[in-house]
Amino acid sequence: KYTDHLTNHIVPHFGTWRLCDIDAEAIQAFLNQKEKVGLSWWTRNDLKNLISCIFTQAKIWKYIQGENPTENVSIGRKKHKRERKIITDEQVLSLLNALPADVALIIRLADSSGMRISEILGLKWKYVDLKTGWVQVRGRFYRGNYDVPKSDKSIRDLPLGYLLDEIKTHAKWRKAEPEAYVFGYPDGT
Repeated sequence: KYTDHLTNHIVPHFGTWRLCDIDAEAIQAFLNQKEKVGLSWWTRNDLKNLISCIFTQAKIWKYIQGENPTENVSIGRKKHKRERKIITDEQVLSLLNALPADVALIIRLADSSGMRISEILGLKWKYVDLKTGWVQVRGRFYRGNYDVPKSDKSIRDLPLGYLLDEIKTHAKWRKAEPEAYVFGYPDGT
């Protein structure tokens, strides 16, 4: 994503500029122009953050001195391009019935436990107690890597509740070895 932002937006606009000539006013004008052509708030926020990172690193390398010019730049208020809708209970049931069983179980687990998708995808069988019906959040799978949860508060124990029997059934046709992922491929990876 960031390589694309550099290639498609930042380098075409600022590529011939010297760092010392890029000030808050120039960055603000750049981001305002990107808003006019229809880039979302999130994309403009990414662009601002990427420019900020460039200036932060340039300062570390002593290419520039002084304040990071992005500190005085505003990207404006978030505006949603599409109307935000909350789906009805009937639509949720219809969706769950249309999905493969393991995907529907992932959604129900996220809904009932409040776990993040990265925590669910990083859930290993060694952290699921099928006798007591509790799950321990001790890891996450994010961007192709297994790691510790996002924050210290994310490390927690949660009840499986009404999903316990379904998780037990899921365990029967999965490789439910301690290091295997609960929602990985059938071979446990």
